[in-house]
Amino acid sequence: MEREIKSKIPSQFVNFIDGNRDIHYKPNIDFTKSINQQNLLKETRIILSLIYRDYICDVNKKKELLERDAKEIQKQEELDRKKYEINFEERKSRYNQEKETENAGYLVEVVKEKWYMKLVNKIKEIFLKRR
Repeated sequence: MEREIKSKIPSQFVNFIDGNRDIHYKPNIDFTKSINQQNLLKETRIILSLIYRDYICDVNKKKELLERDAKEIQKQEELDRKKYEINFEERKSRYNQEKETENAGYLVEVVKEKWYMKLVNKIKEIFLKRR
C-alpha cells in the first residue's frame, strides 16, 4: 500500500495484526479488483472494511459509514427480536387448551353432599335396612 495511506494506520494496530497473523498464509489479493469482486473470507472483508473506515477514509465518509453500520445493526437486532419473540399470553392460552384437551376424557364431576343431607340419608339407610 502507498506510504501516505499506510502512515494513517497507527503502528500499534499494525504491530497487533503482525503479531497475530498466520505466518504460513499466502495472500492472494488482486489489487486491480475491488474487495467485493474477490474471493475473500467474510472476516477478511470485515477487517479491511474496519481499517478503511477507522483509519483511511475522510471524516464525512467515516460518518456516513458509521450511520450505515448503525442502521444495519439496528435492522439485525430487530430481526433477532422477531425471531426470538415470546408472546406469554399466547403460550399460556395454548397451554391451557392443551391441558383441557388432555384431561377431557378423565374429568369426573364430584358432587359434594351437604352435611344435613348426609345425616338424612344415613337415617334413611338405617330404616331401610330394618325392613
